[in-house]
Amino acid sequence: MTTRLKPTRVISRDFIFPVLPPESYVRPFRQPIVQNIVIVGNPDHPIILPPMVDPTPPTEGSSPPNPWSEQLWYPESAHFVRQWWPTLPSIPRLSCTVVLLAQHHPHTHVTKYVLAQHYFTVPLETESVPDDATMWMWYVSVPFEIVCVSELPEEDEDTQETLSRQRPLLAVDFGHAVWLEHVRAPDDQEDEEPYERGRKRLRFVSFPGVRLEGEGHAVRSGVGSGGGPNGAFEMEGSVRTLAIPEELDLHEVETINIDQSQGAVILSVRQGKIFILCYE
Repeated sequence: MTTRLKPTRVISRDFIFPVLPPESYVRPFRQPIVQNIVIVGNPDHPIILPPMVDPTPPTEGSSPPNPWSEQLWYPESAHFVRQWWPTLPSIPRLSCTVVLLAQHHPHTHVTKYVLAQHYFTVPLETESVPDDATMWMWYVSVPFEIVCVSELPEEDEDTQETLSRQRPLLAVDFGHAVWLEHVRAPDDQEDEEPYERGRKRLRFVSFPGVRLEGEGHAVRSGVGSGGGPNGAFEMEGSVRTLAIPEELDLHEVETINIDQSQGAVILSVRQGKIFILCYE
C-alpha cells in the first residue's frame, strides 16, 4: 500500500438513548474502588479512586443521555450481525450491533455486564422518520454476572508475563442473545466473587422485532412497539431463564452458540459432548 484512499462520502447519525428503569440508574458496585500502585523501593500504596456518582436520569423535557457515558464501563466485545434470511421485498435490509459492556472491580475482581444493541442500514439513512427503528439504543441495563472461561495463556511481549484472558460465555444472533450467568445466594455479599461451584443458569433475551411501514422504513414491533414515557420505545428487554436437561452440567460448559433460524442453543462441555437445545 502506497497511499491512503479517502471515502467518497461519510454519513453519520446520532444514537437515540432511551429512558431506562429506575434500578438502572445506580452504580453496579457500592463498595469503594481501591487500587494499589508499586513504587520502586517503597511498599504498595493504596489509592482510593474518586467516588463515582449514580447516572442521572433524564429530566422532564430533556433528551435521554447515554446512561454510561461517564461510568467506568468498557466494551468487552462487539458483535455485528446480519439477517440470516434471503432479502425479500417485505423484509427490511437491516444489520444490528450488540455490545457487551463491562465494569470490573479491581479489589474484589468481580465483573458486571450490561448489553446494548441497535439496528442500522447500509448505507446509513441520514434522516429519521416517526417510529424509525434504526439507531435507537436498546439495553439489558440491570447489571448481571456472566460466567467466563479462561483462554489458553499467552505471554505478553513487553512484560514477559503470562496472561490468561477470560472469555464471557455469550452468543448473539440477529434478534437474540443467550449467555451463562452466575446466580448469587441471598446472603452473598454484593461485591464478593462468586464461588466456582455456585449456581449458574442459562439466560436468554430477544431484541425488539422490526417490520416495514410506509416508504419501506423499518419500525419496531413486539418488544419495542411503544408505550414508554413521552411515547418513547420501551427499550428494556425481558430476560428469561431457559430450561435445561438434567444431564447438562452448566459448570462444565466451554462454548456457547445460538442459531435463531432453528431456535437452538448449542453448548459444548469439557467432556467433549455437544448439547443442542431446541426451544419454541
